Amino acid sequence: MAMNLKAFGVRGDGKADDSAALQHAIDETTGQIHLPPGQYRITKGLGVNLARRGKTELRGPGARIINESNGPAILFLGTHNKSADPKGVTEEVWANESTPLVSGIEIAGAAPEADGIALNMTWQPTITHVTVHDCRHGIHIFNNNRNVIISNSHIYHNRGVGIFYDDVNLHQSIINTSHISYNAGGGIKVFKGNIRNIQIVGNDIEYNFGEDDIPVGDVWFQAGPVGVREGTIAGNTIQARRTAAGANVRIEGIGPECNYKAGLIAVTGNLITNQNCNILLRHARNIAITGNTMLLGPDRNIRAVNCDQIAIGSNVIDDIPDYGGDTVGGVEFDGCTGSSINGLILQNAKHGIQLRRCSEINVTGCIVKEPQGCGIELIDTANSRVSDGIITDKRAERTMTTAIRESGKCSRNMILHNRADGAAIEPSGEGTVCEGNVVT
Repeated sequence: MAMNLKAFGVRGDGKADDSAALQHAIDETTGQIHLPPGQYRITKGLGVNLARRGKTELRGPGARIINESNGPAILFLGTHNKSADPKGVTEEVWANESTPLVSGIEIAGAAPEADGIALNMTWQPTITHVTVHDCRHGIHIFNNNRNVIISNSHIYHNRGVGIFYDDVNLHQSIINTSHISYNAGGGIKVFKGNIRNIQIVGNDIEYNFGEDDIPVGDVWFQAGPVGVREGTIAGNTIQARRTAAGANVRIEGIGPECNYKAGLIAVTGNLITNQNCNILLRHARNIAITGNTMLLGPDRNIRAVNCDQIAIGSNVIDDIPDYGGDTVGGVEFDGCTGSSINGLILQNAKHGIQLRRCSEINVTGCIVKEPQGCGIELIDTANSRVSDGIITDKRAERTMTTAIRESGKCSRNMILHNRADGAAIEPSGEGTVCEGNVVT
């Protein structure tokens, strides 16, 4: 049976400071905490010490917490500091701390550093049907946590990050069917830490941006020394407002000398639009990007810098006429090796497909229609292949200047069996093989 909060002096009228009374109710009870509909003003964050209190569910359909503290409205504190291996989970954690739950509560920030919900050393927590808005960070996860689920929630209009993996050791986490938008520091951000098995599936992630010159991302993986690896970004709608330093999806390693700390990640089946760059990869390795629809990436739709083993599959990047034109930037590989671009459809791109300072890149079976300049360009690139593509501009006023071109210090490339309608193929590299192409 749910506790009677009034017996602890809780008012829930939006005027009285309920901090002490709510904390007293948390500390002196066990089991489920039910917040009846009402407004609960707090000036000090609420702490749930799971080892002391035991298994906890905090439910509050219709309850609104107004956080006037400079910290999280609710902090779940556990003791689990090991992995998800069953042998590492103690009986005390299973008995007292497993599966803490927050459901049905709205948290409104009312202080400069007010956060929504924080997780520290928790085991299998679930956050669902929650709304967090006007805070600093919506959901803040740090230290060590395992098997986190965030679902069916609205993380909206926060000054920092919507869902922030803050230098956390966290394996097995799922974010699904949530609305994550208008967060100035990014929608979902993974910063350093030890991250494995992160699944971001079926969400609406949009308009997460701040100042124009500050880098930001709707989904942003920024690896540290241990790495961010083994992840899926699938089936989401990811949109934003264009900012000069912005990208919808950012996956970044720690530097060109070590490009394997961010990787083993699939980006598939998403709609990705409305940022300066749709997908930005920097110092990353083993990334698959396939089955996405992209536009409104006027700088580049996909940019990979100093990456290795990147597979760009059958994505559609289109210039939709009623979106006002000038919406497709194209694809750029810069300083990349051992990668492929296969089955890509690219319409009215400013830059087409560019390989710059690359080697061992295979571009095959792509359709590049009506580019603004060169369709496929190899710049200072060696040991690569462009084959079986269709590069075409049949308009009366053509903008394509060259279908396929080598420039700079290219060598030992292969340009084979492409069809070029509307402009020439211009090989120039030392030892380049150019055969079997049809040019009209």
